[in-house]
Amino acid sequence: MGSVLRRVRKRKQCLGEVEVIAREQYAGLDLSSSLVSRSFIEASTEKLKELESRDLSHETYVTLFLDGKSFADATLVIAMGVTARGDKRFLGLVETNTENEKVLTPFLRSLIERGLENTRLRTAATANHLSRRNATAT
Repeated sequence: MGSVLRRVRKRKQCLGEVEVIAREQYAGLDLSSSLVSRSFIEASTEKLKELESRDLSHETYVTLFLDGKSFADATLVIAMGVTARGDKRFLGLVETNTENEKVLTPFLRSLIERGLENTRLRTAATANHLSRRNATAT
C-alpha cells in the first residue's frame, strides 16, 4: 500500500501544479483546490465503483488472497485474485475497524455474487505461516 500512497501524494502534487498553471492561464475561472479535490474524489469514487462491480465470471481465479492494511483508525481488507494464467488482479476492498467474520462474510459474498467461484482462499496470516514453516523445513 506504500506505493498507492506515493501515487496519491504525487497526484495531489500534480493537481496543485495544474491548479497554479490554470490560474495563470485562466484567471477568471474558479479552479480552487477544493473544486479540484472534489473532482478528483468524484472521479476516483466512480472508478473504484467500476472496479468493485465488474463481472468476475469471465476469468478463472485459482487463488484469492486477503490482506488487511491499517491506515490511521481504519483497516482496509484487500482482495487480490490470481488467475489460471498466473496474473494478479485487484478484486475489491472493504474498509473496517477490524478483520472479522462480521465484515468479511458479506465482502466475500459480494465477490461470489460477482462471479468468483471455485477459488482457494489464502490470507496474509496463512502465507506468513507457510513461509515460516517452509523456512524452518529447509
